[in-house]
Amino acid sequence: MADEQGVDPAEVKALADDVQRLRLEAKDAEIKRLEADRALEKQNLEAQAGLEKQILDVQGSLNALTAQNQALRADLETHKKRTATREWVLVAVAGVGIVVSALAFLQQRSAQKATEAETRAEVNQLLHEAFYLLGGDVRSETISHYTDNPEHIVEAKLKIETAKTKDPNHALVYVRMADYYQAKEQVDAAIEQYDLALELDPGLAEAYNDRGLAYQEKGNPNRAIQDFDHALFLDPKDGVTYYNRGSAYRIKGDLDRAIQDFDQALSLDPKLAQAYNNRGVAYGTKGDLERAIQDYDQALALNPDDAVAYNNRGSAYHAIGDLERAIQDFDQAIALDSKDYKAVYNRAVAYKDKGNTAQAKADFETYLKIVPGIEDQKPFITRAKTILKELESP
Repeated sequence: MADEQGVDPAEVKALADDVQRLRLEAKDAEIKRLEADRALEKQNLEAQAGLEKQILDVQGSLNALTAQNQALRADLETHKKRTATREWVLVAVAGVGIVVSALAFLQQRSAQKATEAETRAEVNQLLHEAFYLLGGDVRSETISHYTDNPEHIVEAKLKIETAKTKDPNHALVYVRMADYYQAKEQVDAAIEQYDLALELDPGLAEAYNDRGLAYQEKGNPNRAIQDFDHALFLDPKDGVTYYNRGSAYRIKGDLDRAIQDFDQALSLDPKLAQAYNNRGVAYGTKGDLERAIQDYDQALALNPDDAVAYNNRGSAYHAIGDLERAIQDFDQAIALDSKDYKAVYNRAVAYKDKGNTAQAKADFETYLKIVPGIEDQKPFITRAKTILKELESP
């Protein structure tokens, strides 16, 4: 393609200056012509004619330059359009590349999410299985009594460790590991696991609730109540946590607040048998034995296999002087749990008060055999030994 020359601005200016100069000369010539002798008129006219011709020539040159300039502008516009077209094509190609890359990224991300969801489902299944092995309740999704089956405990730990390998950042992994330590009666180790769970997920109400139970087991109801408060802030519709906080208040001796929490627990979960049982204990401690018996009745209607509720109702019947019904309830508690040392002790006292010395002696002797090593029973052990000596005296 031939090189294209542009208009030289200096040349155009020079021509313009020439035109101006010639015009000035013409004017001067005209003045001189007027002042000169008329003999020079013919010469001046000829000079003027020549000058006009020169001006016309210059004008023609200017017109040619203008036309050339317009042609150059037209060429420039054509060049711009061609350049824009090429740029559009390049942008379109680049856009297609971006779309393809985006689609590839989305496909990769979708596959990654599917894998993550599958892993999370596997982890959740392992944790559920461990939960039930450790004594979890299907209905309430809580563990009221940890299993003492060593095989179940070992199997649960294996499932929890497998889950941790698959997803070490899953907060429930550490809650279940805490449950494992609870089943092993290693409360401090359990609390450490609850702490790890809450570091990963500060909004996990279950971890606060369970850690509260651990602190309560350590004999620290105030610290337990703080955790129950956190759990209820996160999940104010959890009846079990209200029940747990009510139990902590009962242990502290704040019976009115305990009853309020048990009421709230039952309004959220009317089938929560242990809430009726513990509210009965609170009413019994306040001296309202009839109301306590009503709550024990409700607890046993919901859970006829609750040895603790039978023992508690037996104690209430004993307190109001109904020894026959008291002994019946203690019998039922012992039938459900032969190692229920509290029920054995309470039945011994009931038999003594009824005048059945032989049965009282037998129960006190059984109590002393099954109770050694239980710290909170020391006063009762001393009393049982004292009563036994009295019963053996002639």
